[in-house]
Amino acid sequence: MKYLVLFYLNIQILSAQYYCKFNAEQKDIYKSIIELDLSEASIKLKNCKDYKINLATILLEDYIDFFQLFIFEKESDYIRLIDHKKERLQQIKIAKISEEWSLYLQSEILLHWSLIHLKRNENWKAFTCVNEAFEKLNSCNKYYPQFIYSKKSLGILHTLLSTIPEELDWATKLIGLTGDLEKGKKELSEFIYYASERDDIFQTEAKAAFAFIKSYLDNQSKQASQYWNKEMINKSANPLLSMVSIKLFIRAGENKKAQMEVNKLSFAQKCKLPYLFFLSGILKLQDLNYGCDQDFFKFLELYKGKNYIKEAYQKLAWTALLKGSIPKYQYYMKKCFEDGELITDEDVQAQNEAMKKIIPDRQLLKARLLCDGANYNRAYHLLFIRIGEYYESGLRLECAYRMGRICQLNNKSREALSYFQDALEADQDKKSYMSCSAMLYSAYILEELGEKSEACQYYSKTLDIKPDQYSRSLHQKAKTGQLRLSCIN
Repeated sequence: MKYLVLFYLNIQILSAQYYCKFNAEQKDIYKSIIELDLSEASIKLKNCKDYKINLATILLEDYIDFFQLFIFEKESDYIRLIDHKKERLQQIKIAKISEEWSLYLQSEILLHWSLIHLKRNENWKAFTCVNEAFEKLNSCNKYYPQFIYSKKSLGILHTLLSTIPEELDWATKLIGLTGDLEKGKKELSEFIYYASERDDIFQTEAKAAFAFIKSYLDNQSKQASQYWNKEMINKSANPLLSMVSIKLFIRAGENKKAQMEVNKLSFAQKCKLPYLFFLSGILKLQDLNYGCDQDFFKFLELYKGKNYIKEAYQKLAWTALLKGSIPKYQYYMKKCFEDGELITDEDVQAQNEAMKKIIPDRQLLKARLLCDGANYNRAYHLLFIRIGEYYESGLRLECAYRMGRICQLNNKSREALSYFQDALEADQDKKSYMSCSAMLYSAYILEELGEKSEACQYYSKTLDIKPDQYSRSLHQKAKTGQLRLSCIN
């Protein structure tokens, strides 16, 4: 039956005059999508005057499917919507539309689905979608260099592909993908300048990507947070844009601002993006506010996907432990072990902790959480009074690493380097993620101090370590550091 539908669509398309234009109607629909009013956006799309001939509507329909699948990750939705990818690509291919728009629209849909496949741990499907999109965007840029829209996605791809972790290099080489951090940033900046001058529909999306690149790849988290929130100063409360702000605030160590951003949102707005409950729980826990468990419960109630489940149960276990209940800690760690999937680094780390069945030291756990929540002075004094005791026990590695991290984030660079060195000496086999992180953060500090040669050495040593957890993200950050400093010629 679906082949008959495709045949009928092909006949219709071949006999119609198609174009792609993001007019006022399309901009209003896109606004509803970004506000995650997906049902409302679908209704508006169907009522568009040019719904059947303006191919911009196909891309907007794909945006709706993308957010539905990416946010909630329901298997039933995936089964229902997966055929749309092929149908939409086919519609665009055979429609009589200018080639640059055809290539661009197809590449955007492919990139949407690459992210869906990646989140489902379907890595090969994700890579093939990215490869096909990359080819189309490169062709578009080569033959239509004045077509500015291709630069948005090309810029993002060039930056991300430049930092592919070592263990995934084989895949990018196999399908011929190459990245270039500086080229990608330049392309994205060109699009942002164009889009800002014209109040373009995709300017906010491009600015969000640029802010994340600046924060996560350029290691300029404060500047990234300032840039994004300056751009968003006149924007009304929006769950998706607020999530970007919260992530950037947290990355910059501005957790109180992140909590204020969460508080701006209504309960109904947070329900549109359940991950916001998860972030709210994290922020409260890092301030040792044990009412955070209600946020994690709400997240687990609303979210039907595979990611963050193990981490949520781990955080519930930590909360129970800090409240003084070991039985509840053990119950939630059992749930952590049994539920969820091993896709994100954080879920893998939570699973490893559940498997070890070692109850964390409460004081070290408090210091870790306070440090993650940018409460550096509280965390420092909490550990400093017991540092001798920890150094004489089997907890020397963790204590030294935590103290190093606290000092680093509190701008005590030389003291941080000393503690990180203690952590490295405490882990002679270099198997712990803490020693790998100590090596990476030492490189960060040396880079900030202008000691480029030593920083390059530490980035290289980070890549030599094969830690038990967080390997992918730690190696990606080290590789990005090498690119920033041009360590590898």
